[in-house]
Formats: sequence, structure tokens, C-alpha cells
Amino acid sequence: MIAAYRRLLAQVRASYSPAKAEDERRHEPLAFLVYRPLSFPITPLFLAAGFSADAVTVLSVILAVSLPVLALAGGAAAWPAVVALALAVQVLDCVDGNIARTTGRTSAIGGMLDSLATLCFWAAFFCAVGFLAHGEGAGWIGRHGRELGLALALLFVTQREVEDTHAQYLSERVRFSPPAPAGAPPGFDPGGVAKVAEHVAAFGGLALAGATGRLGLFFAAVAAYQVGATAWWAVRFARRVYAQRAASLDRS
Repeated sequence: MIAAYRRLLAQVRASYSPAKAEDERRHEPLAFLVYRPLSFPITPLFLAAGFSADAVTVLSVILAVSLPVLALAGGAAAWPAVVALALAVQVLDCVDGNIARTTGRTSAIGGMLDSLATLCFWAAFFCAVGFLAHGEGAGWIGRHGRELGLALALLFVTQREVEDTHAQYLSERVRFSPPAPAGAPPGFDPGGVAKVAEHVAAFGGLALAGATGRLGLFFAAVAAYQVGATAWWAVRFARRVYAQRAASLDRS
């Protein structure tokens, strides 16, 4: 049994090519440094159990939508479980890729499920943080944490839906990417750094807020960030739609 596990682990590691590692190091540094290494010893267990990559993605969706349920059931004291489950979902996101490369089975359905899993996770995370803040019950934010969490999730899902619809019909995805700082080395991806900051702030911030009894304050910061980011995106989106419309009128 141990020999079989070691054989599968070697296959999983071998499937992680230098090109994939370099791409992840540049564009997904947190996955490269943390989530991917954690996923390697777990992947053989899923392979031995007969899980496909798509099945692992579906499992991650189920765990993601469990976040608000966990927060609702446990109140403010549930924050350690919410943080742990959120991190587990990130590791599973790497496990499904490991399985797909090891087995050589990739599909468009897998990509669609990955996108769905990301959408479900962040929407559920916003709800969970709002529910945790409600469980703490401090201040106006705490008293209305449930409603605000649901509203924030709806805002996030709506923005993604509009973004996807624009990409489908006009073949252009409107997203804001922070500009590379002056003097940045070649190949530097500011988006990768932004993702690291996003995860550290989301999961590390939640852990710190839970430990210090400041869940309401943390949720207020999350809400302010997401509303501001959506407003910034909306301005960029409106400009691109206007430019597309003007170009279409010029052609006619």
C-alpha cells in the first residue's frame, strides 16, 4: 500500500512540468509556494479512491457553499473552521489540476467547473464573513451582517455575470489589472502579487479578526474593498462598452 502511494506521488510530481511550475511561480505565486506543495501528498489519496479531476472540483464547490452554513450554525466562534475550510478549497483547486495532468484527462467541462468553483467560493466566502459578523453582533454591521453578506455575494456574482456576457458577445474580457511598477523585472506579473495580497488579506485577515473579536470591522473592510473594486470595474466596463458602440456605429 505504501509502495503504491509512493508510485502515485511520483507520477503526480512528474506531471507538474517545469513549464507549469514557472508559469505558476510568475502568475500564481501563492499556489506555487503553498497550495501546490500541500496538494501533492493529498492527490494520490484521491487517485487511489478513483476520483476524477471533475469530481474533485465538484467536491470543492460543495465545500465552498458549506462556508456560510458553517458560519450560520457556529456563529462568531466558527471562524477557525471557516478559515480552515476556505484554505482546503484552495488546496483542492490544485488537486484537481494534479489529477488532470497525471491521468491526461482534461476537458472544456473541467475548465467550466473550475470557473464555477471560483465563483461559488468567493460568493460563499462573502456570505460566511457576513454571517460571522452577525454572530458577533457588534454595531450596525454586526446586526445586519447576514443581509449585507448576501448583498455582497449578489454584487460579486452580478459583476462576474456581466463580465462573462460581455466576453461571450464581444470577445473581450474587461478586468482591471494593476500596472507593473517602474523598474519591475521582465516577466513581473502585478496580478500575481495582487492575488497573494487578496488571499493573505482574506484568510489571514479573517483569522486575525476572529482571534481579536473584530469580525464586524473585518467585514466592513471586505465590503468596502469589494464595493470599491466593483465600482472601479464598472467605470472601466462602461468605457469599453461605449468604445465598442462607437466603433460599431462608425462601421455602419
